[in-house]
Formats: sequence, C-alpha cells, structure tokens
Amino acid sequence: WSAAMSGCEKGHAWQAAVHLLAGMCEHKLKPDIVAKNACLSAFEKGQQWARALALLAEMKSRFLQPTLVSYNACISAFEKSSRWVEALLLLMQMRSRHENLAPDIITFNAALGALAGTG
Repeated sequence: WSAAMSGCEKGHAWQAAVHLLAGMCEHKLKPDIVAKNACLSAFEKGQQWARALALLAEMKSRFLQPTLVSYNACISAFEKSSRWVEALLLLMQMRSRHENLAPDIITFNAALGALAGTG
C-alpha cells in the first residue's frame, strides 16, 4: 500500500493516494506513518495544502506522531501554494515543546521558499 502511495506522489496523483488510503481502511488495515507520509507527499506535489494540513491534524488526533518528513511535506505544500503564514506557523508548531521536532535544511528551505513566493 505504501509503495503504491509513493508511486502516486511521484506521478503527482494525489487523488489516487487518497483512494489508496481509504482502501486501506476499508480492508481493516491501519495506515502507518509511512503510508500517511506518502499521502502527505502526494498532497505536496499536487499543491493540496489544505488536504495536507487536514491529514496532519488527523494523524495527531489518532495519536500517530507526525515525523520530520510529515512536517516537511506540509510546509513544502504551503511553499508551492505561496502560503507563507501557514508555513511559518507550522514551523513554529513543530519546534514547540509539545512537538519538539528539530527542523532540517529541507524545512527551512521550504519555509523560505514560501516567503519568497509572496512577491
């Protein structure tokens, strides 16, 4: 399932990734962090920032701890849509005491890219 979702990311087919994620649930499979991150990456490539943010929130509500990859995909989705405010808010959230994730070069480049896209 996760490999197929990764293929959706590479093919910019976010709709198919959503379908696969739903299919996992229909087959009583619990999507793991790899599957969710693949779906987040597909959303990023498809410039679906709102869907990426919703999936990140769902992960937290289901006690599936987002990883650096999760946050990077969301921040990159904001970058591709020139949503700099959301990118910076998510960057601050990941650095909060509750999340305690250290941003990396990808995180900072995506946040800076979102800022640069503001014209």
